[in-house]
Amino acid sequence: MKLPVSLLVLSLFFPGTVFAADIARLEWGSFIVEADTSNGWDEYKVASSDDGRSITMTFAPLEAKADGATLEASNRLYGHYDVIQPDLESFSRFIVSVEGHVIKSGEGITRLTITVGQEEKIIEWPAGQAASEKFSRNIEFVLPANGRMPNPLKVGVQAYARKNGQSDAAYVSVDSLTITAGTSQLASN
Repeated sequence: MKLPVSLLVLSLFFPGTVFAADIARLEWGSFIVEADTSNGWDEYKVASSDDGRSITMTFAPLEAKADGATLEASNRLYGHYDVIQPDLESFSRFIVSVEGHVIKSGEGITRLTITVGQEEKIIEWPAGQAASEKFSRNIEFVLPANGRMPNPLKVGVQAYARKNGQSDAAYVSVDSLTITAGTSQLASN
């Protein structure tokens, strides 16, 4: 077992005393689906980082497409994780990274609504702007002052597209969503 130097020095002065070498890592339980209008959860994947600080949901993709006779479209995936947070570790925020694609004519509207915990954030491409791009956005969600993550941790993503005329089109998709617990601090007693 590899111990930090500071623990080795302490063990010389306090023989027989047990010191914790590592703080237990953040543990993410299974994602429990509460609503899935895309009917595609079986095509999604979830993976956590080696250090347990982040979890990535890869979609197949989650999309909304308004074209042809379809004037408006929306798809949503919503659920929660049971999270085990070490007692001695606190976090001040989540950084949520969202990647996907947007294609829309000038009058179309596309929007993503991202929910983590009790907060909801919106990414929007409004009418009046044409867009055709792969996007990557980072959104910050602030945790309570005590640094404890809500448990269960609610997570949701909704894709919405609307066109305003027959020649308009609007499409937005989410390919992946990564939630990273940030600004780790040792909890004060």
